[in-house]
Amino acid sequence: MIHSLFPTPLFQTTLRPFTAPELEFIKGLKRRPNVANSISENSYIFNSPEMESLLFICDEAIKKYSETVISPLSEISLYITQSWANFTDSAQYHHPHTHQNSVVSGVLYVETDPDDRIYFHRPDVFEALSFGTKDNNQWNSKSWYFDVKATTLLLFPSSLTHRVEVKKSPGTRISISFNTFVKGTLGSNLDLTELYLK
Repeated sequence: MIHSLFPTPLFQTTLRPFTAPELEFIKGLKRRPNVANSISENSYIFNSPEMESLLFICDEAIKKYSETVISPLSEISLYITQSWANFTDSAQYHHPHTHQNSVVSGVLYVETDPDDRIYFHRPDVFEALSFGTKDNNQWNSKSWYFDVKATTLLLFPSSLTHRVEVKKSPGTRISISFNTFVKGTLGSNLDLTELYLK
């Protein structure tokens, strides 16, 4: 028997369809250049009234992730900090990156192609020996991908490297990304590790 030790948690769910006002707001956002695509100038889009319902849905998913994955001893809550839209046109891509100053990050897909996917990379990429593999699996793969479509929401540790390949078809892939941080009491008073975050 092979056990999967200390797996990386990735939460996936499908949300309701986007409303017309939500789509109008997202598509109308002003853009600025990113490394190989563009992102919204507004990096707090969930603070906008048009996004109030989506913020609530994402908050509920984050709560579920926290209760199931983190299972905190003290009463803490994760809350969304920054939130922005990503726009990837034909021949563009989303470079490999992580999200600093965040606990859990999320990606919500707004418009996609039928073959769209997101790639995640294993943290321990250094290998003393390189054997090559005939069959990729969860233990020997350096990266793994997930197929995505509009309304797919993914939550994952912010330290996990991820990327999106070059978009080959016409049109624009649109996604919303967000970061989170924590409120509440971490650690223990007796162990001298207590930290209270408002």
